Amino acid sequence: MDLQRVVTSEPAFDPKTARRLFTVGMADYAQAVLLAPLLRELQRQAPNIDLSVVTFPNLEEMLDAGSIDAALLLKGALEASFSTRALFDDGFVCMVRKGHPNAKAKLTLETYLSMRHVLVAPSGSPGSFVDTELARRGLERRIALRVSSFLVAPIVVSETDFISTAPERLARRMARRFSLHLLTPPLRLPSFGLCLAWHPRFDDDPAHRWLREFVARVSDQSDTPHAK
Repeated sequence: MDLQRVVTSEPAFDPKTARRLFTVGMADYAQAVLLAPLLRELQRQAPNIDLSVVTFPNLEEMLDAGSIDAALLLKGALEASFSTRALFDDGFVCMVRKGHPNAKAKLTLETYLSMRHVLVAPSGSPGSFVDTELARRGLERRIALRVSSFLVAPIVVSETDFISTAPERLARRMARRFSLHLLTPPLRLPSFGLCLAWHPRFDDDPAHRWLREFVARVSDQSDTPHAK
C-alpha cells in the first residue's frame, strides 16, 4: 500500500471497542420486531455502541440532511438517490382475543366482514392492503377504530371483540405478550418488504458498513422466538 492510500484510507472500525451512537429511523412496527434482538446482539458484539431511534414523518429528509444514519422503510418507498438493502418480507394475519367466539373455526370472509375492525394508519391517510383487495371485489369492511400505532391494536384486540389484520412478524411477537389468537385472513393479501436505507455519502464509511451488515444479519432472525 502506498503512502497516499495510507493517509487517505478510512480508519478501521472495531465494534468490540468502538464507542459510537447511531441514530436510526423506523416506524413502531419495525421497532417492535427488531429492537429487542438488535439490543441483545449489541450487548454481545458491540457493548459500547448505543442507539437512538426516531420515527415518522420525515425520515427521507433526515437521511438527506445526515441527521440520521439509516432508516428502515417499505421497499419501493424511497427515491432512487438513496442506497438501500432489502431486509425481509412480511405477510398478514388476523388477531382476535383468546376465547373470541370466531376463534374456534376457520375465519370466513362473511364472518370477517361482519366484525368490527381496528385499522392501523401510521400516516393518518385512508386505505390499506386489506381495503384495496376488498374494493377490488366490490366489498368493504367496518373500520370501527383507527389508530396511528401498531402497538395499540394488539392491546385493544386482546380486551375486546374487535379484529385487526396485522403484519405477521409483529402479531407473533404480540401473541407472546397478550391474550391473542392468530387466524389466517380469508382473502389473499400481498406481502410487503422492509429495506434499510442510507445516504450514498456513507457507502464506504467503515462504521456505517458495519451497522448495515449488523442490522441485516439480526433482521434475518427477528421472527425467531427468544429462548428464556
